Amino acid sequence: MPLPSQNQPYWISQSNCRQFNVLDGDIDVDVAVVGGGITGLTTAMVLQDLGKRVAVLEMMRVGGGTTGYSTGHLDNWLDELWHVAIRKFGESRARLVAEARTTAIDVIGRWDAEFNINSDFRRIPGFLYAEDESSAGELEKEFKASRSLGLNVEKIEKMPVSFPHAWALMFPSMARFNPLQYVCGLARVFTERGGLLCELTRAENFKEDNGECSVATNRGTVHARAIALAGHAALFGLYTIETRVYPYQSYVIAARVEDPVPDFLMWDTAGPYHYTRRASSAEKHLVIIGGADHPTGQRTDTDQPFRQLEQYARDHYHVQQIEHQWSHEYFTTADTLPYIGRVPDYDNIYIATGFSGDGLTFGTAAGILMADLITGRPNEWAGVFTPARVKPVASASRFTSGVFNMAWHYLGDRYITGDDIRSVNQLKPGQGGVITIEREKYAVYRDEDGELHSLSPVCQHMGCIVHWNNAEKTWDCPCHGGRYSCYGDVITGPPKQPLAQKPIEQLV
Repeated sequence: MPLPSQNQPYWISQSNCRQFNVLDGDIDVDVAVVGGGITGLTTAMVLQDLGKRVAVLEMMRVGGGTTGYSTGHLDNWLDELWHVAIRKFGESRARLVAEARTTAIDVIGRWDAEFNINSDFRRIPGFLYAEDESSAGELEKEFKASRSLGLNVEKIEKMPVSFPHAWALMFPSMARFNPLQYVCGLARVFTERGGLLCELTRAENFKEDNGECSVATNRGTVHARAIALAGHAALFGLYTIETRVYPYQSYVIAARVEDPVPDFLMWDTAGPYHYTRRASSAEKHLVIIGGADHPTGQRTDTDQPFRQLEQYARDHYHVQQIEHQWSHEYFTTADTLPYIGRVPDYDNIYIATGFSGDGLTFGTAAGILMADLITGRPNEWAGVFTPARVKPVASASRFTSGVFNMAWHYLGDRYITGDDIRSVNQLKPGQGGVITIEREKYAVYRDEDGELHSLSPVCQHMGCIVHWNNAEKTWDCPCHGGRYSCYGDVITGPPKQPLAQKPIEQLV
């Protein structure tokens, strides 16, 4: 089974997850949910409570995508900053976004207790801090904006940490948990109550005809009254959305440190910012640090972000060793708020994407909202997150930048920029790169036994050229975030087919 990272997250060793069967032929349900992460399983659980027959389709294993590779932060702070959101969307809409995030934390905590999931959910404070006085003005704006939205926030001069900082905002009632254990718990409860969950079942296409929907997979077809696309990047050629969604790669380390780690969340004002937490209630000397984000497929040395995080850890803690490192992909939108709701031009197909790195809370809120929309229940969040929204001022610069980026990589990676390697002899075992031979481009990987594997570097989604990710040993597309294993298998959508094989004779 292809994995989204050769580096496995800390949560895998800390979670108890059962495996589920693949889809076995054609079935008929009320709702087909594509994606077995926190968004899909929340959607499925709410729909199940409302009496719907639901099938969840997961191309890997439950939580094997972004959910299981996240850091388990649960906060109601907005990455873009609340005072910016108020300026762009207005205070009433920003208040609904804050409400959605706060509700999501409450739901996760309640379900963890109600279903005996034991995901190590803990209510703890969160701190937004500045390491110098240059960010004081920004934090003051954020304090006033958070208060205006009804959020519980306090200004403090000193956090209970030993490293230098100027001052901070404290959000008293945030939380942390083990995200993989949580979704595995939801999967258990969902199936015990009669829900159908199919792993290793890749959704390849969907259609809607006269109010009836279907999802074609590699294992059979699911017929349904409605479809919820909850796979983060399950865009399936929805070009009205794809041009407004941009992929990013984020990095995480877990460092063993000498002194006990305070049990609260922290994130700073750097760009990209760092976010920090204790690994678990039991692991008081293991700190998890995330950050160093960059657009997918647009960094030559993808080991460097791990080195940056390690340096940050050593600057702030007495580090004994780095025990884990991993990375994951997330998507952001043109105006930075998620797209959650009915897909434009369809009646019964819904999508949730573009969580901008806040997928645990936005994903939970999305599951609640999509279930409400599918069953016709009113929800005030719908107008804020609708995929049909148009916010020219809020979206213009990023939309233009995104279109230019796609065009640049589509053309520039073919004709302008240089290749990764000049000769396959440069490749050591475990390395890959793109090379041009007689005007033909090849994506070449040398496995650990020294054998060469040759692929077309043309992404199967829209034809951009993939880039080698040396940290994860994957082929990443810079246009829409498709990711492939070193052997060309699809890891992350939107591509549906593996990279094409290419003859290897000309390479040796």
